[in-house]
Amino acid sequence: MNTYKNFEEAGESNWELLEQLYLNKYKLLKPEDQFSIWDGMIKKDNRLYVMCEVKRRQFTTYRLINSYNSQFFLEKEKYDNLHKERKEYINKYPWFEFKIYYISETCDGITYIFDITNKDFEWTTRKMKIATYKSDEQKEKEITYLHIDEAIEIIK
Repeated sequence: MNTYKNFEEAGESNWELLEQLYLNKYKLLKPEDQFSIWDGMIKKDNRLYVMCEVKRRQFTTYRLINSYNSQFFLEKEKYDNLHKERKEYINKYPWFEFKIYYISETCDGITYIFDITNKDFEWTTRKMKIATYKSDEQKEKEITYLHIDEAIEIIK
């Protein structure tokens, strides 16, 4: 089960997943700031960089399919902040292309990768936990759903 005591521990775990997925394929760049909104960046070629946001889920693929209708959720605040940072990179390095991947891994090790770059999502409001390690606190959040059929890649 993926539970963490703090943001730093979660960030280290997310970086480990990125290394497992991409280290032998692409150059990986770690965020300079430990409180960065993204967990790592992939340099795919000389022009394309992909900012990655990782979510390690506390449920199995079986539960994802049978209890959550094969859908992960994405918070609008996270989406907006990732795109704000992407825009800053585009302004700083206009000769590069920047994409955003949202990577969700179930606790049984199945990884779903979604390209969320400039997607026109339909948002809905839902009461949700603030963070995994503060399960008693909730607030209203705007979210959208990402169906596993929309994943650009599924890694088992």
